[in-house]
Amino acid sequence: MVSRLGCALVALAGFASLALAAPARSCASNQYLDSATGTCKSCPSSMFTCSSPTVALSCQRGRFLNADKKCVLATACPAGTFADANKNACTKCYHVLAKTCKDATQFGATSCVDGGCFSVNTCLYANRLVGGYYCPGNVLTPCIGDNVARCGADGQATSCKAGYNLSASKTCIKCVNGETFNSATGTCQTPCRTEATYDLDAKGRPTNIQRAQYYDTTSKTCVNCQDELAGRCDATGFSSTCLPQSFRDGGHCTGCRGDEEIRSGPGSSVQCYLSCPEAVTTDDPEQGPLTIDAPAQYWDRSTGLCATCADPHALSCYSANRATECLPEYPLVDGRCTGAPAVPTCERVGSLSASGVLTPGQRYDAASNTCVPCGESEISCTDGGAATRCYLDPLWEGRCVTFADGCCYAEYVEPTAEERAHGFTGTTTLYEDTKIYKCNSFNEGGQQMCWD
Repeated sequence: MVSRLGCALVALAGFASLALAAPARSCASNQYLDSATGTCKSCPSSMFTCSSPTVALSCQRGRFLNADKKCVLATACPAGTFADANKNACTKCYHVLAKTCKDATQFGATSCVDGGCFSVNTCLYANRLVGGYYCPGNVLTPCIGDNVARCGADGQATSCKAGYNLSASKTCIKCVNGETFNSATGTCQTPCRTEATYDLDAKGRPTNIQRAQYYDTTSKTCVNCQDELAGRCDATGFSSTCLPQSFRDGGHCTGCRGDEEIRSGPGSSVQCYLSCPEAVTTDDPEQGPLTIDAPAQYWDRSTGLCATCADPHALSCYSANRATECLPEYPLVDGRCTGAPAVPTCERVGSLSASGVLTPGQRYDAASNTCVPCGESEISCTDGGAATRCYLDPLWEGRCVTFADGCCYAEYVEPTAEERAHGFTGTTTLYEDTKIYKCNSFNEGGQQMCWD
Protein backbone atom coordinates (compact mmCIF):
# COMPACT_ATOMS: atom_id res chain seq x y z
CA MET A 1 0.00 0.00 0.00
CA VAL A 2 1.34 3.33 -1.07
CA SER A 3 1.96 5.72 1.73
CA ARG A 4 0.15 9.03 1.99
CA LEU A 5 3.41 10.85 1.38
CA GLY A 6 3.89 9.06 -1.89
CA CYS A 7 0.43 9.92 -3.04
CA ALA A 8 1.02 13.54 -2.25
CA LEU A 9 4.20 13.63 -4.27
CA VAL A 10 2.49 12.03 -7.24
CA ALA A 11 -0.30 14.62 -7.11
CA LEU A 12 2.17 17.49 -6.88
CA ALA A 13 4.07 16.21 -9.88
CA GLY A 14 0.85 16.04 -11.88
CA PHE A 15 -0.05 19.61 -11.11
CA ALA A 16 3.43 20.72 -12.13
CA SER A 17 3.17 19.06 -15.50
CA LEU A 18 -0.22 20.64 -16.09
CA ALA A 19 1.18 24.06 -15.23
CA LEU A 20 4.01 23.68 -17.74
CA ALA A 21 1.62 22.61 -20.53
CA ALA A 22 -1.02 25.48 -20.12
CA PRO A 23 -0.60 28.70 -22.29
CA ALA A 24 0.36 32.05 -20.71
CA ARG A 25 -2.65 34.26 -19.88
CA SER A 26 -0.87 37.75 -20.08
CA CYS A 27 2.31 39.25 -21.50
CA ALA A 28 4.51 42.23 -20.71
CA SER A 29 3.38 45.70 -21.86
CA ASN A 30 5.59 45.66 -24.95
CA GLN A 31 4.63 42.07 -25.83
CA TYR A 32 1.74 40.34 -27.44
CA LEU A 33 0.45 36.77 -27.07
CA ASP A 34 1.24 34.66 -30.11
CA SER A 35 -1.86 32.50 -30.46
CA ALA A 36 -0.05 29.98 -32.61
CA THR A 37 2.54 29.15 -30.00
CA GLY A 38 0.75 30.42 -26.92
CA THR A 39 3.82 32.44 -26.03
CA CYS A 40 4.48 36.16 -25.53
CA LYS A 41 6.44 37.88 -28.23
CA SER A 42 7.88 41.40 -28.44
CA CYS A 43 6.01 44.12 -30.35
CA PRO A 44 7.82 45.77 -33.29
CA SER A 45 10.20 48.53 -32.19
CA SER A 46 7.86 51.35 -33.32
CA MET A 47 5.03 50.06 -31.12
CA PHE A 48 4.72 50.62 -27.42
CA THR A 49 1.88 48.13 -27.08
CA CYS A 50 0.32 45.89 -29.69
CA SER A 51 -2.11 43.03 -30.18
CA SER A 52 -0.13 41.52 -33.02
CA PRO A 53 2.95 42.40 -35.00
CA THR A 54 0.75 44.38 -37.42
CA VAL A 55 -1.78 45.92 -35.05
CA ALA A 56 -0.50 48.61 -32.71
CA LEU A 57 -2.35 49.71 -29.62
CA SER A 58 0.06 52.55 -28.79
CA CYS A 59 3.32 53.79 -30.18
CA GLN A 60 6.78 54.62 -29.02
CA ARG A 61 7.76 58.30 -28.68
CA GLY A 62 8.32 59.82 -32.14
CA ARG A 63 5.79 57.44 -33.68
CA PHE A 64 2.05 58.07 -34.01
CA LEU A 65 -0.87 55.69 -34.10
CA ASN A 66 -2.99 56.16 -37.20
CA ALA A 67 -6.47 54.90 -38.06
CA ASP A 68 -4.98 51.73 -39.57
CA LYS A 69 -3.39 50.86 -36.18
CA LYS A 70 0.07 51.56 -37.56
CA CYS A 71 2.80 53.54 -35.87
CA VAL A 72 3.98 56.08 -38.40
CA LEU A 73 6.25 59.08 -38.49
CA ALA A 74 4.67 62.50 -37.90
CA THR A 75 4.92 63.32 -41.61
CA ALA A 76 2.92 60.21 -42.47
CA CYS A 77 -0.19 61.17 -40.50
CA PRO A 78 -3.02 61.27 -43.07
CA ALA A 79 -4.80 64.43 -44.26
CA GLY A 80 -7.21 65.79 -41.70
CA THR A 81 -5.03 64.69 -38.74
CA PHE A 82 -1.95 65.94 -36.94
CA ALA A 83 0.87 64.22 -35.02
CA ASP A 84 -0.38 64.56 -31.43
CA ALA A 85 2.72 64.29 -29.21
CA ASN A 86 0.56 64.03 -26.09
CA LYS A 87 -1.11 60.88 -27.37
CA ASN A 88 1.53 59.61 -29.79
CA ALA A 89 -1.33 59.33 -32.26
CA CYS A 90 -2.60 60.94 -35.48
CA THR A 91 -5.45 62.97 -34.03
CA LYS A 92 -8.26 64.41 -36.17
CA CYS A 93 -8.25 68.15 -36.84
CA TYR A 94 -11.12 70.15 -35.42
CA HIS A 95 -12.51 71.29 -38.80
CA VAL A 96 -13.67 68.69 -41.33
CA LEU A 97 -12.27 70.87 -44.16
CA ALA A 98 -8.77 71.00 -42.64
CA LYS A 99 -6.12 69.23 -44.66
CA THR A 100 -3.40 69.85 -42.07
CA CYS A 101 -3.50 71.34 -38.61
CA LYS A 102 -1.23 71.98 -35.64
CA ASP A 103 -3.71 70.89 -32.97
CA ALA A 104 -7.32 69.84 -32.48
CA THR A 105 -8.63 73.28 -31.56
CA GLN A 106 -11.07 75.36 -33.64
CA PHE A 107 -8.25 77.59 -34.89
CA GLY A 108 -5.58 74.95 -35.32
CA ALA A 109 -5.85 74.46 -39.10
CA THR A 110 -2.81 75.16 -41.26
CA SER A 111 -4.26 74.25 -44.69
CA CYS A 112 -7.56 73.14 -46.19
CA VAL A 113 -8.81 70.48 -48.60
CA ASP A 114 -10.51 71.33 -51.92
CA GLY A 115 -13.83 72.98 -51.17
CA GLY A 116 -12.30 74.61 -48.11
CA CYS A 117 -10.69 78.02 -47.89
CA PHE A 118 -7.95 78.71 -45.34
CA SER A 119 -8.29 81.89 -43.31
CA VAL A 120 -6.91 82.83 -39.86
CA ASN A 121 -6.09 79.21 -38.82
CA THR A 122 -9.49 77.85 -39.77
CA CYS A 123 -11.23 76.55 -42.89
CA LEU A 124 -14.22 78.24 -44.49
CA TYR A 125 -16.55 76.71 -47.04
CA ALA A 126 -15.40 77.97 -50.44
CA ASN A 127 -18.97 78.27 -51.69
CA ARG A 128 -20.03 80.39 -48.73
CA LEU A 129 -17.40 83.13 -48.80
CA VAL A 130 -18.24 86.69 -47.85
CA GLY A 131 -18.27 89.28 -50.64
CA GLY A 132 -15.02 90.64 -51.98
CA TYR A 133 -13.01 87.40 -51.65
CA TYR A 134 -12.12 84.34 -53.69
CA CYS A 135 -10.08 81.22 -52.92
CA PRO A 136 -7.09 80.49 -55.16
CA GLY A 137 -5.10 77.48 -53.90
CA ASN A 138 -7.68 77.01 -51.11
CA VAL A 139 -6.52 80.24 -49.42
CA LEU A 140 -8.91 83.13 -48.75
CA THR A 141 -7.75 86.07 -50.92
CA PRO A 142 -9.27 89.53 -51.58
CA CYS A 143 -10.72 89.98 -55.07
CA ILE A 144 -8.55 91.90 -57.53
CA GLY A 145 -9.21 95.64 -57.40
CA ASP A 146 -11.12 97.95 -55.10
CA ASN A 147 -14.84 98.19 -54.36
CA VAL A 148 -15.49 94.64 -55.58
CA ALA A 149 -18.62 92.92 -54.24
CA ARG A 150 -18.12 89.52 -55.90
CA CYS A 151 -15.49 87.97 -58.12
CA GLY A 152 -14.95 84.77 -60.09
CA ALA A 153 -12.42 81.99 -59.65
CA ASP A 154 -9.83 84.17 -61.41
CA GLY A 155 -10.28 87.01 -58.92
CA GLN A 156 -11.76 89.34 -61.54
CA ALA A 157 -14.79 91.30 -60.39
CA THR A 158 -18.24 90.04 -61.35
CA SER A 159 -20.18 92.65 -59.37
CA CYS A 160 -19.38 95.87 -57.53
CA LYS A 161 -20.31 97.62 -54.33
CA ALA A 162 -23.16 100.13 -54.32
CA GLY A 163 -22.30 103.27 -56.27
CA TYR A 164 -19.80 101.49 -58.52
CA ASN A 165 -20.19 99.83 -61.91
CA LEU A 166 -18.44 96.87 -63.49
CA SER A 167 -16.30 98.14 -66.36
CA ALA A 168 -15.38 96.33 -69.55
CA SER A 169 -11.96 95.59 -68.03
CA LYS A 170 -13.58 93.87 -64.98
CA THR A 171 -12.78 96.71 -62.59
CA CYS A 172 -15.24 98.64 -60.44
CA ILE A 173 -15.50 102.27 -61.51
CA LYS A 174 -17.52 105.25 -60.36
CA CYS A 175 -18.81 107.78 -62.89
CA VAL A 176 -18.26 111.43 -61.89
CA ASN A 177 -18.80 114.95 -63.23
CA GLY A 178 -22.19 114.17 -64.69
CA GLU A 179 -21.02 111.08 -66.57
CA THR A 180 -23.37 108.13 -66.97
CA PHE A 181 -22.50 104.46 -67.11
CA ASN A 182 -23.10 102.69 -70.40
CA SER A 183 -23.73 99.03 -69.57
CA ALA A 184 -23.37 98.04 -73.23
CA THR A 185 -19.80 99.36 -73.44
CA GLY A 186 -18.89 99.08 -69.77
CA THR A 187 -17.59 102.65 -69.64
CA CYS A 188 -18.44 105.99 -68.10
CA GLN A 189 -19.44 108.47 -70.75
CA THR A 190 -20.29 112.12 -71.08
CA PRO A 191 -24.07 112.46 -71.39
CA CYS A 192 -24.89 112.60 -75.08
CA ARG A 193 -27.93 114.14 -76.74
CA THR A 194 -29.58 110.79 -77.37
CA GLU A 195 -32.66 112.40 -78.94
CA ALA A 196 -32.66 115.15 -81.56
CA THR A 197 -34.21 118.51 -80.69
CA TYR A 198 -35.92 120.67 -83.30
CA ASP A 199 -38.60 123.22 -84.16
CA LEU A 200 -41.33 122.77 -86.76
CA ASP A 201 -41.86 125.06 -89.74
CA ALA A 202 -45.20 126.03 -91.28
CA LYS A 203 -45.36 122.68 -93.10
CA GLY A 204 -44.71 120.71 -89.92
CA ARG A 205 -41.16 119.85 -90.97
CA PRO A 206 -38.25 119.85 -88.50
CA THR A 207 -36.04 122.93 -88.55
CA ASN A 208 -33.23 124.23 -86.31
CA ILE A 209 -32.28 120.61 -85.72
CA GLN A 210 -29.83 119.69 -82.97
CA ARG A 211 -28.83 116.24 -84.16
CA ALA A 212 -29.13 113.13 -82.02
CA GLN A 213 -25.82 111.69 -80.81
CA TYR A 214 -24.24 108.41 -79.74
CA TYR A 215 -21.19 107.69 -77.59
CA ASP A 216 -18.13 106.63 -79.57
CA THR A 217 -16.09 104.24 -77.42
CA THR A 218 -12.93 104.76 -79.46
CA SER A 219 -12.74 108.53 -79.20
CA LYS A 220 -14.76 108.55 -75.95
CA THR A 221 -16.80 111.48 -77.24
CA CYS A 222 -20.36 112.15 -78.35
CA VAL A 223 -20.72 111.86 -82.13
CA ASN A 224 -23.65 112.96 -84.29
CA CYS A 225 -25.85 110.21 -85.70
CA GLN A 226 -25.22 109.45 -89.37
CA ASP A 227 -28.53 110.91 -90.55
CA GLU A 228 -29.46 114.52 -89.86
CA LEU A 229 -33.12 113.50 -89.61
CA ALA A 230 -32.51 110.66 -87.12
CA GLY A 231 -34.58 110.91 -83.95
CA ARG A 232 -32.29 108.42 -82.20
CA CYS A 233 -29.47 106.11 -83.29
CA ASP A 234 -27.66 103.03 -82.01
CA ALA A 235 -24.07 102.73 -80.75
CA THR A 236 -22.76 102.71 -84.35
CA GLY A 237 -24.62 105.87 -85.40
CA PHE A 238 -27.24 103.98 -87.44
CA SER A 239 -30.71 105.56 -87.20
CA SER A 240 -33.26 103.77 -85.04
CA THR A 241 -36.04 106.38 -85.32
CA CYS A 242 -36.70 109.30 -87.68
CA LEU A 243 -37.98 112.84 -87.07
CA PRO A 244 -41.54 113.92 -88.01
CA GLN A 245 -42.22 114.39 -91.72
CA SER A 246 -39.29 112.07 -92.51
CA PHE A 247 -39.11 108.38 -93.29
CA ARG A 248 -36.66 105.51 -93.66
CA ASP A 249 -35.29 105.03 -97.16
CA GLY A 250 -32.57 102.47 -97.79
CA GLY A 251 -31.87 102.26 -94.07
CA HIS A 252 -31.48 106.04 -93.69
CA CYS A 253 -33.82 108.78 -92.51
CA THR A 254 -34.75 111.12 -95.31
CA GLY A 255 -37.30 113.91 -95.68
CA CYS A 256 -38.97 116.00 -98.32
CA ARG A 257 -37.54 119.35 -99.49
CA GLY A 258 -39.00 122.56 -100.82
CA ASP A 259 -42.53 122.03 -102.12
CA GLU A 260 -42.39 118.22 -101.99
CA GLU A 261 -45.07 116.23 -100.21
CA ILE A 262 -44.98 112.77 -98.65
CA ARG A 263 -47.19 110.17 -100.25
CA SER A 264 -47.57 106.40 -100.11
CA GLY A 265 -45.21 104.34 -102.24
CA PRO A 266 -45.14 100.67 -103.25
CA GLY A 267 -46.29 98.33 -100.49
CA SER A 268 -46.11 100.06 -97.12
CA SER A 269 -43.35 102.46 -98.16
CA VAL A 270 -43.59 106.24 -98.32
CA GLN A 271 -41.80 108.68 -100.60
CA CYS A 272 -41.57 112.34 -101.54
CA TYR A 273 -43.46 113.64 -104.55
CA LEU A 274 -43.84 116.93 -106.42
CA SER A 275 -46.06 117.58 -109.43
CA CYS A 276 -44.65 120.27 -111.73
CA PRO A 277 -46.59 121.98 -114.56
CA GLU A 278 -46.20 121.10 -118.19
CA ALA A 279 -45.68 123.79 -120.81
CA VAL A 280 -48.50 126.29 -121.41
CA THR A 281 -49.18 126.41 -125.15
CA THR A 282 -51.24 128.34 -127.69
CA ASP A 283 -52.89 126.32 -130.44
CA ASP A 284 -54.58 128.85 -132.71
CA PRO A 285 -54.72 127.95 -136.42
CA GLU A 286 -54.92 131.64 -137.33
CA GLN A 287 -51.64 132.34 -135.49
CA GLY A 288 -49.75 129.41 -136.94
CA PRO A 289 -48.44 126.18 -135.37
CA LEU A 290 -48.51 125.30 -131.67
CA THR A 291 -46.32 127.62 -129.61
CA ILE A 292 -45.09 127.57 -126.00
CA ASP A 293 -46.21 130.51 -123.86
CA ALA A 294 -44.79 129.25 -120.55
CA PRO A 295 -42.00 126.63 -120.48
CA ALA A 296 -42.43 123.19 -118.98
CA GLN A 297 -41.03 122.51 -115.51
CA TYR A 298 -39.57 119.43 -113.83
CA TRP A 299 -39.08 118.23 -110.26
CA ASP A 300 -35.57 119.23 -109.16
CA ARG A 301 -34.85 116.64 -106.45
CA SER A 302 -31.83 118.55 -105.15
CA THR A 303 -34.00 121.46 -104.04
CA GLY A 304 -37.48 119.94 -103.88
CA LEU A 305 -38.74 122.69 -106.21
CA CYS A 306 -40.00 122.92 -109.78
CA ALA A 307 -37.36 124.15 -112.25
CA THR A 308 -37.61 125.13 -115.93
CA CYS A 309 -36.75 122.53 -118.55
CA ALA A 310 -33.65 123.46 -120.54
CA ASP A 311 -35.12 122.42 -123.91
CA PRO A 312 -37.29 125.32 -125.21
CA HIS A 313 -39.32 122.91 -127.35
CA ALA A 314 -40.21 120.53 -124.50
CA LEU A 315 -43.85 120.23 -123.47
CA SER A 316 -42.73 118.22 -120.41
CA CYS A 317 -39.45 116.87 -119.06
CA TYR A 318 -38.09 114.53 -116.37
CA SER A 319 -34.96 116.55 -115.65
CA ALA A 320 -33.31 119.71 -116.92
CA ASN A 321 -31.90 118.07 -120.05
CA ARG A 322 -34.26 115.15 -120.52
CA ALA A 323 -37.53 115.93 -122.28
CA THR A 324 -40.48 113.54 -122.17
CA GLU A 325 -42.74 115.31 -124.74
CA CYS A 326 -41.96 117.88 -127.45
CA LEU A 327 -43.67 120.26 -129.87
CA PRO A 328 -44.92 118.34 -132.94
CA GLU A 329 -42.24 119.71 -135.25
CA TYR A 330 -39.47 118.65 -132.83
CA PRO A 331 -39.51 114.84 -132.51
CA LEU A 332 -38.36 113.37 -129.17
CA VAL A 333 -35.10 111.45 -129.58
CA ASP A 334 -33.13 110.18 -126.54
CA GLY A 335 -34.68 112.76 -124.26
CA ARG A 336 -34.13 115.68 -126.63
CA CYS A 337 -36.51 117.61 -128.85
CA THR A 338 -34.84 117.42 -132.26
CA GLY A 339 -35.53 119.51 -135.37
CA ALA A 340 -34.02 122.76 -136.57
CA PRO A 341 -30.67 123.26 -134.86
CA ALA A 342 -30.58 125.76 -132.07
CA VAL A 343 -29.33 129.20 -133.08
CA PRO A 344 -26.20 130.16 -131.12
CA THR A 345 -26.11 133.34 -129.07
CA CYS A 346 -23.53 135.72 -130.54
CA GLU A 347 -21.60 138.47 -128.80
CA ARG A 348 -23.12 141.29 -130.83
CA VAL A 349 -21.05 144.07 -129.26
CA GLY A 350 -17.27 143.89 -129.32
CA SER A 351 -15.07 144.80 -126.37
CA LEU A 352 -12.14 147.12 -125.80
CA SER A 353 -9.31 146.00 -123.54
CA ALA A 354 -7.54 148.28 -121.08
CA SER A 355 -4.62 148.51 -123.51
CA GLY A 356 -6.89 149.65 -126.34
CA VAL A 357 -7.09 146.35 -128.28
CA LEU A 358 -10.44 145.81 -129.98
CA THR A 359 -12.16 142.44 -130.07
CA PRO A 360 -14.75 142.85 -132.84
CA GLY A 361 -18.38 141.98 -132.25
CA GLN A 362 -19.97 138.88 -133.79
CA ARG A 363 -22.67 138.18 -136.35
CA TYR A 364 -24.68 135.04 -137.01
CA ASP A 365 -23.78 133.07 -140.13
CA ALA A 366 -26.86 131.05 -141.10
CA ALA A 367 -24.95 128.87 -143.55
CA SER A 368 -22.69 127.46 -140.85
CA ASN A 369 -25.06 128.11 -137.92
CA THR A 370 -22.15 129.75 -136.09
CA CYS A 371 -21.09 133.14 -134.81
CA VAL A 372 -18.37 134.81 -136.89
CA PRO A 373 -16.44 138.02 -136.07
CA CYS A 374 -17.30 141.35 -137.66
CA GLY A 375 -14.66 143.31 -139.61
CA GLU A 376 -11.34 144.41 -138.14
CA SER A 377 -12.45 147.83 -136.85
CA GLU A 378 -16.11 146.96 -136.37
CA ILE A 379 -17.59 147.12 -132.89
CA SER A 380 -20.81 145.59 -134.22
CA CYS A 381 -22.32 144.57 -137.53
CA THR A 382 -25.42 143.10 -139.12
CA ASP A 383 -25.77 139.40 -139.92
CA GLY A 384 -25.33 140.46 -143.55
CA GLY A 385 -21.87 141.84 -142.73
CA ALA A 386 -22.57 145.61 -142.74
CA ALA A 387 -20.82 147.55 -139.98
CA THR A 388 -23.09 149.35 -137.51
CA ARG A 389 -20.46 150.77 -135.13
CA CYS A 390 -16.76 151.47 -135.70
CA TYR A 391 -13.78 152.05 -133.45
CA LEU A 392 -11.24 154.81 -134.34
CA ASP A 393 -12.25 154.69 -138.02
CA PRO A 394 -15.56 156.53 -138.64
CA LEU A 395 -18.65 154.66 -139.85
CA TRP A 396 -19.89 155.43 -143.35
CA GLU A 397 -22.73 153.56 -145.02
CA GLY A 398 -22.10 150.14 -143.44
CA ARG A 399 -18.34 150.21 -143.43
CA CYS A 400 -15.52 151.63 -141.34
CA VAL A 401 -13.55 154.20 -143.38
CA THR A 402 -10.49 156.40 -142.82
CA PHE A 403 -9.93 160.02 -143.70
CA ALA A 404 -7.59 158.83 -146.42
CA ASP A 405 -10.49 156.88 -147.88
CA GLY A 406 -12.45 160.11 -148.27
CA CYS A 407 -14.12 160.91 -144.94
CA CYS A 408 -14.16 164.68 -144.84
CA TYR A 409 -15.71 165.17 -141.43
CA ALA A 410 -16.24 162.75 -138.49
CA GLU A 411 -18.66 163.20 -135.59
CA TYR A 412 -18.50 161.74 -132.07
CA VAL A 413 -21.30 159.26 -131.26
CA GLU A 414 -22.52 158.73 -127.68
CA PRO A 415 -21.93 155.04 -126.69
CA THR A 416 -24.82 152.88 -125.56
CA ALA A 417 -24.93 151.40 -122.06
CA GLU A 418 -23.87 148.01 -123.43
CA GLU A 419 -20.97 149.61 -125.33
CA ARG A 420 -19.87 151.40 -122.17
CA ALA A 421 -19.96 148.07 -120.33
CA HIS A 422 -17.65 146.68 -123.01
CA GLY A 423 -14.99 149.37 -122.55
CA PHE A 424 -16.17 152.16 -124.85
CA THR A 425 -16.49 154.90 -122.23
CA GLY A 426 -16.51 157.80 -124.67
CA THR A 427 -13.37 159.49 -123.35
CA THR A 428 -10.24 160.72 -125.09
CA THR A 429 -6.84 161.33 -123.47
CA LEU A 430 -3.33 161.77 -124.72
CA TYR A 431 -2.81 158.04 -124.58
CA GLU A 432 -6.28 156.63 -125.02
CA ASP A 433 -9.31 157.11 -127.22
CA THR A 434 -12.46 155.14 -126.42
CA LYS A 435 -14.85 157.27 -128.48
CA ILE A 436 -17.03 156.04 -131.31
CA TYR A 437 -17.25 158.07 -134.52
CA LYS A 438 -19.34 158.29 -137.66
CA CYS A 439 -18.53 160.06 -140.91
CA ASN A 440 -20.87 162.93 -141.83
CA SER A 441 -19.26 163.82 -145.16
CA PHE A 442 -17.47 161.53 -147.55
CA ASN A 443 -15.83 161.99 -150.94
CA GLU A 444 -15.14 158.92 -152.97
CA GLY A 445 -12.22 160.72 -154.58
CA GLY A 446 -10.28 160.82 -151.36
CA GLN A 447 -9.65 163.38 -148.65
CA GLN A 448 -7.92 165.80 -151.03
CA MET A 449 -11.22 166.18 -152.85
CA CYS A 450 -13.16 167.20 -149.72
CA TRP A 451 -12.47 170.90 -150.29
CA ASP A 452 -12.37 171.03 -154.06
